[in-house]
Amino acid sequence: MASSVLSRFAELDPKPGHGPRVRLIDETAALELRPVNGTMTVAKLPAALPAKARRLTATIKTADAEGPLVEYALLALAPRAGYRQVLTEGRLNGHQGGFSGWLAIHPDFTTQIHVTLAQPATRPLDLYLATRLADGQAAEAAQARWLEFVVDGLDEVAAR
Repeated sequence: MASSVLSRFAELDPKPGHGPRVRLIDETAALELRPVNGTMTVAKLPAALPAKARRLTATIKTADAEGPLVEYALLALAPRAGYRQVLTEGRLNGHQGGFSGWLAIHPDFTTQIHVTLAQPATRPLDLYLATRLADGQAAEAAQARWLEFVVDGLDEVAAR
């Protein structure tokens, strides 16, 4: 995904008086989300999933091998759709888009997470990158990295 898209991310629900929980790591073109106790950390990439796309794959990793078990989720929704409800309830409730579900990742294990759309969108969708701590885990060393994004299933003929 182009770094220009990554530079447009927005941290959702930042807490006053706390350091940033989402940051762009320029040297690797990665996003880092820092989950905190008791809540999700969510970053929005506006219009990042192109129209006609069927699937997006993101490579993810908790940076510190001694870190906690972090859960990751990937969500694609039409602009102005209610992301929080989908992330907490796990259902799209009629919204156009797709949800990966929450995936717990062992620290220092690189893997992939996928969001698949039942039908390709007619216009670009917003992407939401979300992290939270697994039950019983502490926020110490929980830097969750989003390393690479790959769009699959783009119908090139239909996109023209």
